[in-house]
Amino acid sequence: MKLAILYGAKGQILAAAPSESPKRQNFARYPRPVPMDGQKVAEIEVGDEFSDMAYLAERCRTLRVDTAGVEPILRTISESDTSA
Repeated sequence: MKLAILYGAKGQILAAAPSESPKRQNFARYPRPVPMDGQKVAEIEVGDEFSDMAYLAERCRTLRVDTAGVEPILRTISESDTSA
């Protein structure tokens, strides 16, 4: 599954939502995060466990978006990420 992830200049995740529509009938699409100044949105492929909204919220606190490569990817937040 793919997530639409809104992130800040340092890769911190500000919001995330599944890109696909819910599989249940009569459910509306998930709201898509909208970037403001200095923010971006990336669609990133993740495991199906991220379809659980509680799991998604918990994991987003421990991940960041790494934009150093060709495509943005999720990385676990490390000590070097938190020291400024």
